[in-house]
Amino acid sequence: MYPHYDITVLSHMTIPFTIHLVTKEPIDPNLKTDTIRQIDTFLARINRDYSAYDPTSLVNHHPASGQGVSDFFIQNTEYQAIFAQCLLVKEKSEGLFDPFYNGNYDPTGLVKGWAIEEAFFRYIQPLLDANLLIAGSINGGGDMQVGVQKGSDFRWTIGIEHPIKKTIVATYELKNGALATSGNTKRGMHIQTKRDTTQQVTILAPYLSLADCWATVGVAADESQFQHLIRKEALTGLTYLDDQHSYHYQQGVITYDSQPSLSRQ
Repeated sequence: MYPHYDITVLSHMTIPFTIHLVTKEPIDPNLKTDTIRQIDTFLARINRDYSAYDPTSLVNHHPASGQGVSDFFIQNTEYQAIFAQCLLVKEKSEGLFDPFYNGNYDPTGLVKGWAIEEAFFRYIQPLLDANLLIAGSINGGGDMQVGVQKGSDFRWTIGIEHPIKKTIVATYELKNGALATSGNTKRGMHIQTKRDTTQQVTILAPYLSLADCWATVGVAADESQFQHLIRKEALTGLTYLDDQHSYHYQQGVITYDSQPSLSRQ
């Protein structure tokens, strides 16, 4: 019996979000409609609440210093969780990730990954747990959170493109986890880097909010800084310094001698 793949594309945050739902039989239309509606509504609200570009968003009412947060924010547990995670990543990245980099609070570098991760665990993971799906994923602009039904041998195989040649240079097999790629070749020079040779960083992690942040940090850092963080945080992924030079790492161990083909359970 072949699995059935149902694919829906939504548009939020100026990027496409692709939802894959994998079932043994064609998916129940009501189940699909309800799941997609919930994800669509959730992503729209997150974009509205956390956009740094919308003057009416919650983040644009956050004090620039990060101090003196109003009672509303203290009572908004979701807002506080995102804010706290931003500060945690800032600490772990030794300041390379900074939600106050421009003087105002801007969680953009974390929110997209967090939103995908949260939508997955709110609306797709329960369907996997109830054996209503074989597998499911949410992909936002190439960054994804994926999962499979417990006991299933289904795996997501994800190819990583060379940043210049656009050929597949690495494959990652995931059952449950996340993958994020950041660089200056995907959507232009959208990251302020300390060196101009770090073309692309891909990070594999259990949760997309972390994978996305570390991929961004990898492009922003210089090589010695990021390799220090790779070892300290036991990161897994692939870095392209330029057209010819790359290195990969698994659980903090860096190697240069081969291209990765890694599996995560």
